[in-house]
Amino acid sequence: MLWQPISGLFDTRRANSEAPSADAGSHSPAYLLVAGFAIEAMLKAAAIQLELNAGGVERVTLAGSSPTLQPWVKTHKLEKLAARAGIKYPDETLIYLRRFEEHLVWAGRYPVPLAPPGAAQPRGFDHQIGVQDRETFHEIYGIAKAAFHRARGAEHAWSEPTGVGDYRQREAVWMASCTHWLRVVLPALLDHTRRVAHGDRGVLQVNIDTEEMRSQLTASTSMVLLEPVWAPTEEFVAILGERAGVGGDTGRRWAEQLTTMDPLRDVALFLYSTPDADGRWLSRFIFIKDFEVGR
Repeated sequence: MLWQPISGLFDTRRANSEAPSADAGSHSPAYLLVAGFAIEAMLKAAAIQLELNAGGVERVTLAGSSPTLQPWVKTHKLEKLAARAGIKYPDETLIYLRRFEEHLVWAGRYPVPLAPPGAAQPRGFDHQIGVQDRETFHEIYGIAKAAFHRARGAEHAWSEPTGVGDYRQREAVWMASCTHWLRVVLPALLDHTRRVAHGDRGVLQVNIDTEEMRSQLTASTSMVLLEPVWAPTEEFVAILGERAGVGGDTGRRWAEQLTTMDPLRDVALFLYSTPDADGRWLSRFIFIKDFEVGR
């Protein structure tokens, strides 16, 4: 949104009547400020994951009755964060990294630095912006994001422990398996839903875990081997309200979708996993409009 008015300053194809507004350039400090925040957040993600991989939580927090973050996590020094994340930006890119740092520290917020500039610091700042700022932002951010994914995907990457393993990892695996599984069994699920509903509005509920999905995918069959449970809309909404872990906004959104349901053409599915030892479970609500058998 911030770049859109700025971009008009560089569009030579515009007619005179489509000239950018006179204050288009005033968005420059805000754009560079938010871009700097994005870079800082991604560099910290990469650095934190790398430190966790190297030595666990102690590398990121200070122990005590109320654990706090290590001072290095709170810094806005982008070059130092990049170094901690194992990233070495080329010299021509470092010029822009320092520019984004100045904006997120003071140039995007205040008219002057809060502290007097040192001998090596300029006493003024150029708020002008160019296409190169946007292109270099995407380059810097992309490199930081790639570093985070490398650290997160390392063979012995640290992950948040729970009673029965890493919940986030299990969620990612369940969701990926669910997507693959649905591609195979969706026609059978939709047909089954239509037959058991008998023209009434409702939701087909399927309790399935990762291993069950994987076993069905390797069984060279598209038939649903489970016993899905069909529930009328009112019953499903009531059950949903009692389920821990479903946010109020999410539940209301699902319920609103069901009120628009045409029982002869629309299909609603609710897939969920078995709760783990910590009571955590995974779910997925799928609402398909204008379903036609055989299409």
